[in-house]
Amino acid sequence: MKTAIRIGENRMKKIVSMLLSVVRPSEYSSLRKSGAGRAFLAILAMTIVFGTVAYAGFAVQIGIGTVKLKEQYETKVPYFRYSAENGVEVDSTMPLIFRENDWIFIVDCSDPTDGILAEKYAPMLKEYRKGAVIGNRTVINKKNLMNTETYDLNQLNSFAPFDKGSVAKLFSYWWVIALACFPFYLLWFYAAKLLSALLLSLIALVINASGKYRLNYAEMLNACVYALTLPVIIDIVLGFTDVKIPFFFLSYHVLASVFIAIGLKRTSEAGQA
Repeated sequence: MKTAIRIGENRMKKIVSMLLSVVRPSEYSSLRKSGAGRAFLAILAMTIVFGTVAYAGFAVQIGIGTVKLKEQYETKVPYFRYSAENGVEVDSTMPLIFRENDWIFIVDCSDPTDGILAEKYAPMLKEYRKGAVIGNRTVINKKNLMNTETYDLNQLNSFAPFDKGSVAKLFSYWWVIALACFPFYLLWFYAAKLLSALLLSLIALVINASGKYRLNYAEMLNACVYALTLPVIIDIVLGFTDVKIPFFFLSYHVLASVFIAIGLKRTSEAGQA
């Protein structure tokens, strides 16, 4: 228990130190005697705290988007039912055709055998880059100009019967998918920040040489992790808004590079003191 508490305290100290480094460059001086292991642990702490906050914002956006999608589904999609005996049945005049830019979506369940479905709508699909046709027992999916696939809806028989209402209930379980994806997001977050730190360390090598700071690679790598703090925070804040910054990826790393230059200088000064 004491060991776990100590580990938790150390992680919190790393987070606090990283946050303070944004406004107090003197925090970089603590990196002078740190090994490369601290950098990996610092990224882990950043992942646990900042990654969780970022994913919370992402999950909120998914929830809002799901609510809007459900409203569209309930108002624009006609009543339908699927059964093993009759396939897809839609309470509307066939065919239903939806077009948007280079995409087309067609529903035609008038032929119980779908015998002429592909032939009937092949000319129409050719006019669009992407599209799909849903028949009574067949789905034709044009993924791109070179790839069109056909699926047999009989594969859904194990889930039959279901209708528009039962499918609508699935929207309520969006949080299950969000929760299941959370560990994978944290893994991606850690890998992405580690890669950024390694790429920035190349810039740190140049700054270290030009400034004649004589720092070792471990000290520079730690400084790179600290330098990522503000860009990561800005990225997370933007995730909660609809603000889009052109070339943000470039700005992200330019800002980190500025902090690296400041951090390496402070780290070097601490070693000379």
